[in-house]
Amino acid sequence: MNYKLKKDQEVLWVISRRVNRPGAGIGSCRDLVTQLNIRIGNPKLKPEFINSINAGYQEKLGKAILLFLFMMQKQNGFMRVSLVNTTSNISYVTNKI
Repeated sequence: MNYKLKKDQEVLWVISRRVNRPGAGIGSCRDLVTQLNIRIGNPKLKPEFINSINAGYQEKLGKAILLFLFMMQKQNGFMRVSLVNTTSNISYVTNKI
């Protein structure tokens, strides 16, 4: 949503909700990518929801935008973890809560 203040000035307001799911092969099963790269699933993972709010002021001086408010909230967050066995040089990748 945007609101024009003057000819070259606007106030912007953006609200969004995204869904982030584990990548293919990282969901709930084991996947052998190569003999040295193994992806291990995590069946406990739920989709991650990301809610964000952005507000800004734009003045048409080229494409400059001044962002003065940003908020992000995550639900069911997870992160990708990579471990390397130094003895066998096998890389294991999984998602962790």
